[in-house]
Amino acid sequence: MSMQDKEEKEELQKKEVIEEKRQSGLGISSMVLSIIAIVISFAPFINIIILPLAIISIVFALLTIIRRSVRKSFAIAGLILSIIAIIVAFSMTLFAIRMMEKSGRELERIAKESEQRTKYDVTDIELKVDDKSTKVTGKIKNKSGEKKEYLTMTVPIIDKETGKKIIDLYRSK
Repeated sequence: MSMQDKEEKEELQKKEVIEEKRQSGLGISSMVLSIIAIVISFAPFINIIILPLAIISIVFALLTIIRRSVRKSFAIAGLILSIIAIIVAFSMTLFAIRMMEKSGRELERIAKESEQRTKYDVTDIELKVDDKSTKVTGKIKNKSGEKKEYLTMTVPIIDKETGKKIIDLYRSK
């Protein structure tokens, strides 16, 4: 082997070392996109926007992993974080949906209980106003099933201009 061949061989080895140590731009991009995706994945319903980011990150990571002459550490981390981001996003969204359904059922239960506690049903209310008086008429139905001997009504009198209560009028029968 000649001196020139040895120099060329050493130069080729240096280039290989340099190429092996080179970091892939796609790998770095994969890592950055996956970090953004993982942060956004914790916000229910908004986190749906991470799907394109995570998919692009996975594609970049796979392209980097396939290549031989680059470091793969960022790409592998990007791949793992993207998969975790997708799992977290779906989990958070499912959790939020379940909580909303549970809240809806609880509100329905409270509304039914409130309706059952209402002992009277007031209907056919009419308001007649003339120069000297105001007359309110209507029907009150006892829904409780209990026999009632008397009825007490309270009517608040409100100042039209200020909106403040002036007095409560009571009527017992």
